[in-house]
Amino acid sequence: MTPHHIATGSFTRRVRSAASQPRGSGLGAGGQRDLLSDVAYCLEHDLCRDRFGHRCLELYGLGSADSQIAAELHRRAARHQYEAALGMAGPFRDPHLPSRELILSARDGAPSAGIPLSLLLAGTLLIATTGGGKTTLIEFLLLQITAFVDSIWMTDLYKKRLRHLRPFLGRVGKDLVILNHETLRLNPLQAEGCDPRTHLTLVVDLLQRSLDLPPRAVTIIRQACLELYDRFGVFRQERPLYPTLFDLYEHVRSAPRLNPAAREAILDRLGALLTSLSAECLAYRRAWSPLDLSRRMIVFELRGLSEPAKSLVLSHCIFSVFHAALERGRRASGLEQLIVLEDAQRILAGRASTSADLPPLEELVGVVRESGRGLLFSAQTMAGLPRGIAANTNLKIMGALGRSEDYAALGGDMGMDREQIAWAKQNLRPGRFIGQVGLGNWRRPFLLEIPPVHVPATVSDEDARDSVQALADLELVPATEFMNWTPYASVSVDTNQSPAPAASNGDAEEGPDTGGNDDLELDEAELRFLRAVVEHPGEPSSHYAKYAHLNTSRAAAIRKRLVERGYLRLHSVATGRRGRKSLVVEPLEPALRGVEANADQGGN
Repeated sequence: MTPHHIATGSFTRRVRSAASQPRGSGLGAGGQRDLLSDVAYCLEHDLCRDRFGHRCLELYGLGSADSQIAAELHRRAARHQYEAALGMAGPFRDPHLPSRELILSARDGAPSAGIPLSLLLAGTLLIATTGGGKTTLIEFLLLQITAFVDSIWMTDLYKKRLRHLRPFLGRVGKDLVILNHETLRLNPLQAEGCDPRTHLTLVVDLLQRSLDLPPRAVTIIRQACLELYDRFGVFRQERPLYPTLFDLYEHVRSAPRLNPAAREAILDRLGALLTSLSAECLAYRRAWSPLDLSRRMIVFELRGLSEPAKSLVLSHCIFSVFHAALERGRRASGLEQLIVLEDAQRILAGRASTSADLPPLEELVGVVRESGRGLLFSAQTMAGLPRGIAANTNLKIMGALGRSEDYAALGGDMGMDREQIAWAKQNLRPGRFIGQVGLGNWRRPFLLEIPPVHVPATVSDEDARDSVQALADLELVPATEFMNWTPYASVSVDTNQSPAPAASNGDAEEGPDTGGNDDLELDEAELRFLRAVVEHPGEPSSHYAKYAHLNTSRAAAIRKRLVERGYLRLHSVATGRRGRKSLVVEPLEPALRGVEANADQGGN
């Protein structure tokens, strides 16, 4: 009988069954009964995996165990029970994960645990509270993976830490590029790697999710993109110059007869997005293709950007390479690219699309295993994460958590029992985790410890800018007309006359400033409000929010600004039978000139 048969075969089942029977069941003397219990305990907790332990079990299985063998087995079982009672030994078995490709755990006095790199294609989920050692574990894994993989995307959404891996990667001949919103060059409307109509569906869906657009606005966006693709010849040419998101914004802004609420939502949210990312990042007829970037080592540093902007950049790059791989239809032989989304709580917890055009990211993880690309998610809590993330990730790692609900939810997904969850609450710390591999022959949770990883901070902002030179060979065609773009439609109103003085009869509640209003700029909402006042003069101020298609609070703020700048005057007038007064708005001469100067923009 070999040690393998003793540890895994029918012998183990017979011993455990015998140990579970009550005394007096025909097993012999009490000493023999205690030895059975010790053997079962040693097998359950992997206490005999060394050569001598295997020999002891083999002799017991052959019926040749003497008092010395019994004493050794009892010593091992008693020592482990003693350590477990003092919290020195956890309720986890040493994992049977002998692969040397990717070492997950290098714990002193215990066999190392490793998995094949191909298992990363099924997704990895790392959950630990702030300070729990997530970034250290990611660095420990990345320093190993870079020896085998030529393309890794890493995200630093709030920090500047992963950039300091650049010198280490340089030692193995890998050039790490550090990109931020000032050095990124992207065009989400650039359709490369898949059919333009398929890419258009992708873009519309990403804009809906990133900007949380209502259904009517999504319809407008889709039609506008179709018209822009047709205008730029995207459907007719092999390598055209593409429209940009600035073209999309201006296309919607120049069509005032669209649904007012949907149009307002698009202009407000898309304008804020474009302002956050800037023309330096997005104003390109041909920008860097995600397919070209997928062959590089890149850190995306997106701190300082709005959450919709972060979501759009990452979703555009990730979905583009995934859908290009799916459309290509070629099955990858192994891991070709790893995408690490660190601190991705808000990205993953974003509002799901209601258009059903494309599956959300957590579902896409489950269908891209043959694309050669793996995803590693890290977050601080399970709260708000879609359940599909845990369902579609193979390797799960738990660090120290801050909520009992997180231990229960993630522990349940990892197959942990109550004793293991209770131990985790008291004993997890930075550098110590619990892992579980969903594929393969060993699916039990196991203790995972990593050695200290010290990555010194050596990469400065200047070094980060210099790293972008590695992308100098990629084609760029700027849309120069948008380099000084602003989301505000403005008009300069020049007047040599001061606004009329405020009424002196005490009826005027608010009046304009006494100074001139030379060269004052009006944005689109202010122009709409002025146009409403000019077309409906002398009405209570509350009516103009409806006329201008604005919400009440925004209309009140605009009215106040226009009064202060000398375009309007407010009068307190009794409009009801009981003498109740309302604020009536009067347009002044600068307002009339401003509306006349922008008559070509039409109404809303």
